[in-house]
Amino acid sequence: MKRKVRWASAVLGCVIVAGLGGAAASHVNQPADARSSDHLLCLSPDKLAGVRADPRKAIPALYESCASEVDQKLGPLDLTAEEERIAFLSVLAHSLAPYGASRSLKLEDLLADTSMDCDNYAILTGYFNDLFAGRTSKLKFAGFDGGAVGNHAQLFVNTEKGLLLDPTIGLVARIGFDDLLQGKPLDRSQIVIFRQHEQPDLDFFVKKVYDAILLGKYKPRDILYYFDSIQEYMKFSESIGPLWGKEVDELLLHFPTPAAGALRRNLSSQSTD
Repeated sequence: MKRKVRWASAVLGCVIVAGLGGAAASHVNQPADARSSDHLLCLSPDKLAGVRADPRKAIPALYESCASEVDQKLGPLDLTAEEERIAFLSVLAHSLAPYGASRSLKLEDLLADTSMDCDNYAILTGYFNDLFAGRTSKLKFAGFDGGAVGNHAQLFVNTEKGLLLDPTIGLVARIGFDDLLQGKPLDRSQIVIFRQHEQPDLDFFVKKVYDAILLGKYKPRDILYYFDSIQEYMKFSESIGPLWGKEVDELLLHFPTPAAGALRRNLSSQSTD
């Protein structure tokens, strides 16, 4: 009998830390830069409540009030105005809910969520970018599996120098997609992490991502998907949505990518006859 997928996910799956709260989720071996990571003070609870109520109205004013703090804390990355704006939106998405389970895809549902996973954070950042700046082809959506960061979704800003955003952990790194996948190491001064939530269970994963970027551990074989826009990303996620809970083989036909084998192993390990 074919095995059916038990792995329910909003979009494409997101396996961050196996057994949150376990022994691995300690501060041991946490890199100094990640452990003492920054915090955007301008994103106060009342400001975040305003974003949840009316993001189209609240975000432009919030960005204006945060601009000097954002510019100061991201200064070492030498960002363009556009890069800084998108980085802010990524941190804002990270700030709205701690990491956890969610199946939301619509903006109104994401804004109401009390937790989100990596797919949700990426989608919300895409929505914010569309609302605040209009559609741009510079924000790319990428998923990885089987490599240094496991099954995970991240964002890239396709500019001259390139920018990696990880709204799941509030990370901003001055590296582009090509350089990252070529395994080029990055100086620690070019990575900033905004930990907007007190969630020590994620410390181990923060270190994992931080080290992978710092030491150039990403590889081309880790790519699971890559989309040019949130519109493409959402169309794909909606098309495969009905396949979750069905046969693994049928779902994997939609992933003709190097990391499909890793995804198969993840799904098969969580399936039953």
